Amino acid sequence: FFFKQKTAYEIPKRDWSSDVCSSDLTVDAFVRYWFEHDAVLNDDVVAAVERLARHNHLELYLCTAQEHHRAAFLWNEVGLRRHFRDIWYTARVGKAKNTPQFFAAINQALGVAPEESPLFFDDTEDVVAAARDAGWDAHVFDSVADLHRHPHLRDLL
Repeated sequence: FFFKQKTAYEIPKRDWSSDVCSSDLTVDAFVRYWFEHDAVLNDDVVAAVERLARHNHLELYLCTAQEHHRAAFLWNEVGLRRHFRDIWYTARVGKAKNTPQFFAAINQALGVAPEESPLFFDDTEDVVAAARDAGWDAHVFDSVADLHRHPHLRDLL
């Protein structure tokens, strides 16, 4: 069972001079600021994942389009490791997430048999299409209600 890490990329309009627009700003400080301010979790989804994780027969994984440092931040500092067995991200896999090769590489790494169809939710239709092309039972995610309505999950949530 896979989830996509969903974040918002809209930067609010305000005076950034005291936050990040300084002549003595280091790259590390800027990246840290970005990571910390763009790591907002959907509490309803986290609650659903926590309920699903209580079922020992389910393996929960996270799929996301990230580079190594951001993925490590999300996994370790945001604490997504508490909810998922592993994180699969584009820099690790070496393929774009909107390609069937991304999902095929995960299938191979996890030993997913051709007759298996990992359940997957993502908010981007081309990513869902790519997962389907790789044999996954993929669905467009709009809200946590999508999880509650899915026939394989509704009795588990």
